[in-house]
Amino acid sequence: MLKRLAVNLFIFAFALTAGFLIAKVNWIDPIDAPVAANAGIEQKLTSRVASEPEIIEEVSYWLDENHRELAMKLLNIGEGFHGDEIPAKNGDEWLGLFRSTDGYLVQSTTLQIKRVHDRVVDEDESIRSGISVSVSGSNKPLFLVKGGKSVRPGKATTYFRGLTDDDYDELSSRDIIAYNGFTTLDKDYRDSFLTDDKLEYELKVLKAKNPDGKRILALSLESLGLRQILYTVRTWEEEPNSGASEWPGQVGRLFWVGDIDRDGKPDFYMELSAHYNSVWTGLFLSSEADEGKHVKLSAEFVITGC
Repeated sequence: MLKRLAVNLFIFAFALTAGFLIAKVNWIDPIDAPVAANAGIEQKLTSRVASEPEIIEEVSYWLDENHRELAMKLLNIGEGFHGDEIPAKNGDEWLGLFRSTDGYLVQSTTLQIKRVHDRVVDEDESIRSGISVSVSGSNKPLFLVKGGKSVRPGKATTYFRGLTDDDYDELSSRDIIAYNGFTTLDKDYRDSFLTDDKLEYELKVLKAKNPDGKRILALSLESLGLRQILYTVRTWEEEPNSGASEWPGQVGRLFWVGDIDRDGKPDFYMELSAHYNSVWTGLFLSSEADEGKHVKLSAEFVITGC
C-alpha cells in the first residue's frame, strides 16, 4: 500500500515537473530567445527597407533644355486655341484616330480651321486672333497627326479607352458628344494591358524621390523584366520649408492605349502634367523606341492659358 502510494507520488511529481517545464518553454518571450529576436530584427529591417521610396532620376520633356522639335505633329480638335499654337491651316490633310463600329481606325481627314475670338488675348470681341479646329463629318477624332512614317491609315487595335464603349454609347444616345474620356494617373494608379500576342505591359505610378531627396511621382512602363520611366512630376512646393508630408498631385491623364503603328506593341496617348498654365499631350510610339526602351515620345501638342 505504502509502496504503491510512493510510486503514485513519484509519478505525480514527475508529471507536475514536466508540465511546468513545458509551460515554461511556451512562456518564453521572443525577446529572451536569441534566434527569434534576430529573425524579428531582420524582418523589421526588411520592411523598413522595402518602405523606403526609390531614388529615380527626373524625366520631364517640359524641363529638358535639349528637347528637340519632333518630326511628327500632334493636334486636338477644339476652340479657343491661341493663334500661334496650331501648326496647320484650313484644308490641310491630317490623319486622325477615329472610333469605328468595331474599334478604332486611322484615316485621312480634312481640317476645318477658323478664326475665332480669343477670350484670353483679344481685348475687343471684334478681334479674332484665336483658332478653332474641327474636321468634316460628325465622327470626331480622338487626336490628329501629320508627318513621320510610323502612323498610316488602317485599323488601330485598342487596349484601353478612357470611356468604355457602353459609356460612350450611352452618352451618344443622349446626344452628348464625348471626345476625350480619360483615367487620372494619380499616385495609386496601376493597370496592365495585354497585347494580341499575350504580352503584358504594366503602367503604374511610383511614389519616389529624386537624387536630391525631393518627392516625385514617376510614370513607369514595365514588360519582360524591362522598366522604363516615361515621365516624372515634382510633388513638393517650390517655396522654402514647405515640408510636404505626402505625394500629392498626379502625373497626368491617360486617354488611349493601342497599337496605332501596328507593330504588335502598345502605344500611349496621354496628357502629362507640366506647367500650371499649360496643357501638354503626347503620343508615345513603340516602333520608334530607342534600344532598351518600350516607347518614345513621337509627337506632342502644347497649349497655354495666358
